[in-house]
Amino acid sequence: LDFDYLAFVPAAAAPSVGKFSSIKLSGANISIEWTGGGTLQEAAEVTGPWADVAGATSPRSVTVSGNRKFYRLKQ
Repeated sequence: LDFDYLAFVPAAAAPSVGKFSSIKLSGANISIEWTGGGTLQEAAEVTGPWADVAGATSPRSVTVSGNRKFYRLKQ
């Protein structure tokens, strides 16, 4: 075996893990911020079904309404 070659092969980069960094209420809006990537998803129930929020970037402003919403980051 050619162990010299194996010693110089760089390790694969770790995947980017998304993490919520801030959730703030401002008037009738909630601002959701996250770092590290991931796709923002929302659902009417915590058990789902979950759907991607199209075009969501951090920070994301959400208008507070009478209906509850749950949010998560999908890796």
